[in-house]
Amino acid sequence: MQTKTKQYEIRKGRTEIDVSHEGERLTYSHPAFRGNVPNLADKIEKAGLIKPTFGQTISIIHPAYVDQEGNKVDPNQLPDELKDTRKLMERAWGYAFTFTRNGKEGVYVQDLPEMEDGRAIMEESDLVKKLGSREVRGVVFSDDNNIRFVPYGFKTGTINIFDFSRNPLLIGLSGSEETAEKAAEIARTHISKPWIGYNLTKDDEPQTRVFWLVSDWDLDVRGLVVNGYDRGDDDYGCAFGVLPKTGEASRTWK
Repeated sequence: MQTKTKQYEIRKGRTEIDVSHEGERLTYSHPAFRGNVPNLADKIEKAGLIKPTFGQTISIIHPAYVDQEGNKVDPNQLPDELKDTRKLMERAWGYAFTFTRNGKEGVYVQDLPEMEDGRAIMEESDLVKKLGSREVRGVVFSDDNNIRFVPYGFKTGTINIFDFSRNPLLIGLSGSEETAEKAAEIARTHISKPWIGYNLTKDDEPQTRVFWLVSDWDLDVRGLVVNGYDRGDDDYGCAFGVLPKTGEASRTWK
């Protein structure tokens, strides 16, 4: 008997959006994936995409709030995809695959660390060895910029915009002062001051944490929230998949 073939198969193209990140073109897929961190990692990788870092996530959501001159945009004038991004950031935790680990002297930050059972693998002895000599506002960077060290003493809670953009933890998470300033530009479009949450110290057992972004969290916190209380188990999360770099995708944006 002849085997029957499928009568039909529908394939719909995904929307790809280019943004500027650290002077280069970054292309991501729209819409975002939904779920907790382990689920998001699985969905993004199965789609042939790359998990976003915290800095990349800032650049992805930036055009939904701020124009090229740094001014607040009119949400009604945005294309539907960017309107969706704004709505999503008000309803879901915007997870990024940049993890932290509390150490003896400060917090280690790493983009896209190895993961096992949904948890980041980050050993302080390994992280220390990879740090380089470059330092920005007290934040020490590895030579490849993938790992950062933020000494304790940074401010958390509600923060004014001036201090927010210069906050060492935000710079460490963002990967650069330039991207931290983008986060501040987003924060300026909100009613309330931004808020950073992190509560681990040298006295706590070493733990890895994942940060997420959310906009207008509730009636008491109407600002941009950068929260690091989470281990990534919340099913209310979301993340965008980033396309692998190609010759075109990696070209410098003037």
